[in-house]
Amino acid sequence: MANQHESPDPLSELPIGGRTASARAGGSRWARLPLWVRVWWITGAVLTTLLALFSALPGAGCLQFLIGLLFVSWLLPTLLWVVYWLWTHLTYRVGVRLLISYLLVALLPFPLLLTLAGFGAYLLIGQYTSSSLDQLVEVIEERPEELVEDAEPLPRPAALETLREGPRFPDDLQELRGQTAWMLVERGRVVERSPEPPRVRATDAAEGADGAEGDGGEPVRASPEPLPAPSWLESGLESGPFVTPRGPVLAAISRRGERTVAVWLPLGAAASEVVSRDRWFEARFLREAAQIEDQDRGFVFRTDVDSDEDDENGSGSGDLGLDEQGGGLSTALSGEGLWEKRWVFFIRLSPEVRDWRSGEVLEQQSNITLLTTSPREALSHLFRSPYQIGTAIWGMVLGIGSFFLLIYLAVALLAAWLIFQIAWSTSRLTRGARQVEAGELGHRIPSRRRDQLGDLARSFNRMTESVQHMLEEVAEKERLKSELGLAREIQQSLLPARSMTHGGLRVLAHFEPAAEVGGDYFDLFPLEEGRLIVAAGDVAGHGLPTGLLMAMVKSAVATLVREGHRGADLLQRLNRFMLEQPRGHRMVTLALAEIDLGRRSVEITNAAHPPLFLTGENVEEILLPALPVGFAWRREPPSRRLDLGADSRLVFYSDGLVEAVDAEGEQFGFERLQQFLRDHREVVSEELMALLLAELHRHVGERTLDDDLTVLVVDCGVGGAEEPAERDGVPVLPPREDAGPVTSETVRALRDEE
Repeated sequence: MANQHESPDPLSELPIGGRTASARAGGSRWARLPLWVRVWWITGAVLTTLLALFSALPGAGCLQFLIGLLFVSWLLPTLLWVVYWLWTHLTYRVGVRLLISYLLVALLPFPLLLTLAGFGAYLLIGQYTSSSLDQLVEVIEERPEELVEDAEPLPRPAALETLREGPRFPDDLQELRGQTAWMLVERGRVVERSPEPPRVRATDAAEGADGAEGDGGEPVRASPEPLPAPSWLESGLESGPFVTPRGPVLAAISRRGERTVAVWLPLGAAASEVVSRDRWFEARFLREAAQIEDQDRGFVFRTDVDSDEDDENGSGSGDLGLDEQGGGLSTALSGEGLWEKRWVFFIRLSPEVRDWRSGEVLEQQSNITLLTTSPREALSHLFRSPYQIGTAIWGMVLGIGSFFLLIYLAVALLAAWLIFQIAWSTSRLTRGARQVEAGELGHRIPSRRRDQLGDLARSFNRMTESVQHMLEEVAEKERLKSELGLAREIQQSLLPARSMTHGGLRVLAHFEPAAEVGGDYFDLFPLEEGRLIVAAGDVAGHGLPTGLLMAMVKSAVATLVREGHRGADLLQRLNRFMLEQPRGHRMVTLALAEIDLGRRSVEITNAAHPPLFLTGENVEEILLPALPVGFAWRREPPSRRLDLGADSRLVFYSDGLVEAVDAEGEQFGFERLQQFLRDHREVVSEELMALLLAELHRHVGERTLDDDLTVLVVDCGVGGAEEPAERDGVPVLPPREDAGPVTSETVRALRDEE
């Protein structure tokens, strides 16, 4: 009866082999399905029936479309459901997943490698084409330099004659000689420049096409504005690509004294035609801001320059003549195949371009060259050789390929056998894990394999043997943790109260260990009325051994105080006692202060503990250098007697305060502590303690303290004049006899108020 309330997996109701699992199990299985599953399948059956019915009826197009849309909305989630069910059931076994992984690893890399190889070949062809053009451009660039160097030192007539002759280009580039322009400038004035042929403006060309003619019956032409003289060059020779108001050029400019000679070659359609002629690639020099627009045939490149500044060789700001009729870079489809057709497109950017007017390097601009070539031409030029690959070589390649295919098939069979072995071993591990899960820790998996799966089976057997030991170790750790907590409580109980009043003296203490059990120590020994001995120390190290040593030091100091020993005598006896202990963990720093309110004095003895601060009208650091307890002393530790004022206050602390570091590794430091005490010497002890801890937490931020922290504030002015109710408009906490210890909640409350 309990099984009637179970919800079977709805995925089991999917049709497999023409019938659902419920139908095979009996009609009662359908009744046990959740309501939403039954509604889902009934909805699918109704939609399928209606779709078949309206498909046979004429004139039901709109209603048929609506039902078809609903059917698709039902079918898509159902198909996803079926795919998920098949995947979870077919890939449950590790062997199936290994087989799928093998197929993915073995077959998927082939199309990826082919894609990567094609992309790499495309980049290689483009880069090789760009490098070839770079070599050609270097040859072209050298000719204006040679012409300038030849003409610059000559007298004016000879220089002009040399410039008129033009640069000496190679035979296949001689047509560039007629496209080269020059100018001769003396004393800032253009003496002579090369004649520039007029050309048809874009707007005038349209009017000429409509019949507008000049006096001679020719279309109206406009002469381009001449380039200004490059007056920015002070001396020497500058050459390379430049950007002018009329487009990019390759120029050489030289100045000696008052004479400047400039020779330049416009990089336009005419230069592109000469450079591309009879070569294995086509090149087109463009302006910087080029945009490529796809047209019906070929590509048309446009630039963002005004029509008034068209290229003097015919390629302006509109169509650059790169379609079929322009004779430029045409990629129109033809009868050639992809191997012969020039479809490899690449863009070359000049490395450094200068401005013609100012000579400055234009960081955001570059002369653009568009390159196209075919794979056959590029590879033929790259692998130029007089020899051809013969039939024998192709046969050798075919034989090697067949041999590699046989090796691949053998490796595939080996992989299938390995998959079977892995799947069989994994099934045994699964059965063993289920038995261990059921509580049979004595179960062992037999294994003779000498591979990783065999090691895994043996590790599983060893794991079952060690589970019981691990449980015992966990119980032992819990016991040790409980004991450490008890030790912490015992240590806290060994220390005196965090707040104590004795006669006219009031002591506040804050103790915060860095571990469960700390090594810091402080104790208070009230004597007769108005006299008090305060001890503060630090045992080297952390943890339980340090805490035990601290307890031993506390007991020894208390015994010596009861025996009547004071100051340096007490520390010497304590040191002899510590030297008698085992070598490890015996270094202790200790400071003693014997306060006598009757005489209004305090005697301080220190053994390497951080120096105390005495506050009052001033803040004085009591420096008494000495060795720690646990070392062989050659002389007794130093002592110093000081007078106490009406508002005097002693501040003890451990090195955990001054050595606390922030996120950048900077320590809190003695100077910061002294300045803090100087700034807050008028506040009451409770507020001083709380503000000091708040300042410490602000310094360290989210970091935890690396060492134990102890702070003692001994107020020697209790019972004197009342503290002011407020200071600088900020309320001051009055001293209270019933004030409790300064806790972390007190610090957080003060920080929240700030």
